[in-house]
Amino acid sequence: MLTFFVLNINTLTMEPDEKYNELIASYLKGELTAAGSKELFAWLQLDAKNREVFSQSQSIWNATQWPEEQFTPDVEKAWARFRARIDASGKPQGRIFRITPQILKIAASVAIILSISYLLGRWALEPKMILVQTASNEKREFYLPDSSKIFLNKNSEVSYSSNFKEKRIIDLKGEAFFEVTKRSGKNFVIYAANSRTEVLGTSFSVNAYEGKLPTVQVLTGVVAFSDKNSTNIVFLAKGDEAKLEENMKVTKTSISDSNFLAWKNNQLVFKNTDLLQVIRALENYFSVPIKIENAALLKCRFTGSFEKPAIQEIMNILASSVNLTYKRTDKEIVLSGQGCK
Repeated sequence: MLTFFVLNINTLTMEPDEKYNELIASYLKGELTAAGSKELFAWLQLDAKNREVFSQSQSIWNATQWPEEQFTPDVEKAWARFRARIDASGKPQGRIFRITPQILKIAASVAIILSISYLLGRWALEPKMILVQTASNEKREFYLPDSSKIFLNKNSEVSYSSNFKEKRIIDLKGEAFFEVTKRSGKNFVIYAANSRTEVLGTSFSVNAYEGKLPTVQVLTGVVAFSDKNSTNIVFLAKGDEAKLEENMKVTKTSISDSNFLAWKNNQLVFKNTDLLQVIRALENYFSVPIKIENAALLKCRFTGSFEKPAIQEIMNILASSVNLTYKRTDKEIVLSGQGCK
């Protein structure tokens, strides 16, 4: 059975990887060298899509094969087609070629290469997911394709599609600070845990670590914050903070923690801050649990500023300022003392 198909080369919008196309064609024709076989096998091992290209190429090739002796030209049909192409002057309309099995096999080889190019071009055009991650001791700063900027905190990840300029959608796990570039008619949407944050152009922080309530804090601009289905929407401006509660209700307050961006700025600042707020800021920044043995310590207040803070330095200054003692173990820091009046 002879199968014909037409491929419009004008539809190919990306330059194909000709090397692997030719390797596949050579393999199917039985002309691939040992070195070529090794290179082709390595390419097939890299990606399942490469193996699918090879499989489809092999199917096309098999469909065009037939034993040489079984090829019997239909002379009468060929003559009828020839006569139909002769004009009134008795001259053929175009060149006449003698079709042989060898020519058809060469044409099949060309068709395979074009088909492979088409498949590779199509897959290259399909949107792909891009993932950026940080480890437990790592923070990253990078730009998105639309020139928006992300500061990614430790133990966090963001993912987005390669066609991000058309659909500005981000999936976040963990914590990140966003500086969003305005794009006319192109909203910027972040999905984190069960929350949805939408902006046109602003700067804000989203905290959605596992086990915590998703929180948004706005530094500039206006943000629409809601559950992921946009059922309960709250609009936030500069200095506003919102949390998505477990019942999917959104609560809106003013930002109370002056150190909510300490992880990004590498700075901790306390101005007559009560000890409970100090402890929470230290726990968030250093990821170390802090316990208090005497509740009277919560009445104490602390003032201090630290650039690129170190936990040992802060604890020593805190101990001398508030008249407390501390003990550090592998798992936590324990504060003790008489407290403040």
